[in-house]
Amino acid sequence: MITLRPYQREAIDAVHAALAEGCTAPAVGLPTGTGKTIVFSQLAEERRPHGRALILAHRDELLRQAAEKYREVNPAVDVGFVQAGMNDIDHDVVIASVQSLSRERRLDEFPFHLFATIIIDEAHHAVAPTYRRIIDRREPGSLLLGVSATLERGDRVGLGAVWERVVYLKTLQEMIQAGYLVDIRALRVRLSYNMGRLRTNRGDFVASEVSEMLQATHAYSVAANAYLEHAAERKAIIFVPTIADAHAMAATFSSAGVVAEAVDGEMPLEERRAILRRFRDGETTAVANAMVLTEGFDEPEVGCIIVARPTKSRPLYVQMIGRGTRLYPGKEDLLVLDLVGNDERLDLQSLPRLFGLRADQLERDGGGAVRFLSRGADRIAGIYDASAGFAAEEVDLFERKDINWVKLADGRWILGLGGDHGDLFLVPTLGHWNAELVPPRGKGQIRRLGEGLDIGYAMGVAEEYLRSDAQDALRLVDKSATWRTGQPSEKQVKLLQDLGIPVTDAMTKGEASNLIGAALAKRKGSRVA
Repeated sequence: MITLRPYQREAIDAVHAALAEGCTAPAVGLPTGTGKTIVFSQLAEERRPHGRALILAHRDELLRQAAEKYREVNPAVDVGFVQAGMNDIDHDVVIASVQSLSRERRLDEFPFHLFATIIIDEAHHAVAPTYRRIIDRREPGSLLLGVSATLERGDRVGLGAVWERVVYLKTLQEMIQAGYLVDIRALRVRLSYNMGRLRTNRGDFVASEVSEMLQATHAYSVAANAYLEHAAERKAIIFVPTIADAHAMAATFSSAGVVAEAVDGEMPLEERRAILRRFRDGETTAVANAMVLTEGFDEPEVGCIIVARPTKSRPLYVQMIGRGTRLYPGKEDLLVLDLVGNDERLDLQSLPRLFGLRADQLERDGGGAVRFLSRGADRIAGIYDASAGFAAEEVDLFERKDINWVKLADGRWILGLGGDHGDLFLVPTLGHWNAELVPPRGKGQIRRLGEGLDIGYAMGVAEEYLRSDAQDALRLVDKSATWRTGQPSEKQVKLLQDLGIPVTDAMTKGEASNLIGAALAKRKGSRVA
């Protein structure tokens, strides 16, 4: 069962209020990784007394994700699918592929009169003809809810034709600063190319011309070397303009010693699922794609996004960055490697522009100052001649406290809160995670804060408890706190010795604290389900 975060409850209440005011087509905007699917699943559950729920999405990954998240809200829910050969229209909750349901025969037999709630995931697609054919069949007075991380379209087509108003909105920056998403750092990799040559079609650069630019500037090798220099320990998703680029990029990374694969929309579905399964399991380190993983793919451990397809589209840029902003224990931030030309186009999307900042403002105001990484640039530029070289500059945009989660040998994660608070645990169970609060012995029962969640959401639930109920422990669990750099205290040294843990001259107070916490956690293993 899910414990809603405060902003999720606010979003649901905003939809209920809008409907009470006569607004039957509201939209909600929440960044990727903040639980949009949880929000609309909980809302659908609360509206089930009024009738059934229909959830629409346009990709296999989104359909499967919707079913999985809905079962986190209600494990006993009766879910059916309308997709390809499946036509389960008699279930309480129906999750439908837009491509399948929009066919005339399926529309004619679908019992829209029984459905009080229709939800469109990735609501910015709702103005497309396939969606409109379904929307036009809905029962008058029923709720049509749109949710998206990007309530706008790159082709500038207005969404007002479907959505009456946005009733709740949180920005990426708000969610990062509130601690629900990781920090973002950007590394601009400047290719030797004048992007003024690129033409535009339907609001964005022509993909084939961007592909030619990548090839002309040796961008595949540049990206691979930049990754090895600055992000070699991170899982990475690489975005490129064409399918050919995806496979060429994966081959280049593989030649450089990185285990990489490519996915594309034309490969068989099971093959694509197998590649993404290997990526999740850690067998594959980097995955290249062309417009396949912009929506619906969740892998919280991703710590690097490589944007090798310069874009004018803000929604597309947000979707690409969002693939790496989810929380994961031990993940300090997301590093974005952004490949751009050697000119600063005013219409080119970038992280500073995404947050309303200019490079000159960053330098002047110190708001995350731009820093040139000469070592990496020298190393990579030395491989090519001057016309193919590049310079890299780093942009820090946010400051979010890094919480000191410690991984245990049995696969659990622990956050020691000290005092009377006890410890927070992330516990793996049947492919999902539980968030548990284990009080000191004799101070009460184990409290399950969340269960059956993905690890990023379980971590978020635990940190929400930390921020709301154990604020005095924030300094203790802050990985960057100054006390961590000092020598271990006499009490720590004695406890380490009693636990049979060697004490070295180089050991810091923070490292001693981690070792003690991990050792003591073994004694609590039987208390955590």
